[in-house]
Amino acid sequence: MVPVVLQIMSLLLAWRRMPTRLITAPSTTPRISVKKLAYARPNNGCTFTKCLSQSHTHVFTNHDVVPYNPYLLAKYDCHINVEISASVKAVKYIHKYVYKGHDRATVQIGNVDEIQDYIDGRYIGPVEACWHLFEFPMHQELPSVYCLPVHLQNEQQVYFQDNDDPQDVLDRSSAKKTHLTEWFKANQEYPATACQHLYQDFPQHFV
Repeated sequence: MVPVVLQIMSLLLAWRRMPTRLITAPSTTPRISVKKLAYARPNNGCTFTKCLSQSHTHVFTNHDVVPYNPYLLAKYDCHINVEISASVKAVKYIHKYVYKGHDRATVQIGNVDEIQDYIDGRYIGPVEACWHLFEFPMHQELPSVYCLPVHLQNEQQVYFQDNDDPQDVLDRSSAKKTHLTEWFKANQEYPATACQHLYQDFPQHFV
């Protein structure tokens, strides 16, 4: 485990270009090839020893100090790395949503099998797999959802085709019965039980 930790630390330090060389005073000479300011890191002998593991310790010097601001560290009481941005890439990163252009979408024209796409892209975990193996119910709707019509007497909606005979449509039992008419009929035939339930609760108790 220790070699892995040391390897990760070395990669992080290399990515951050740490440790850096010791400089007595900051460099203010403009250099086009250098994108970062050379901060002052004096060789004053100050060190800090940290135990990384039971068998390994590391001595940190001014080589390992990242750019920081003492005022910000004291005010916000957290780790703050302060860098000077001398490249247009910093502005582009901040305003990346402006520079990226318009929104784009990939559109596929053709026959799309949604069921097959779901089967190909679905993920079944161990809990859902056991639920399927034991054949437990997958969903439940309680109470069931019904559309309860409200209408005046003999003014209910009737559905028919254009070529149907009007008299045959009127003689159909489905055209004469609705949920509302059957609720009134149930209150007449079963006054002791049906009268205890409202119209919206009727399908839950009378099927």
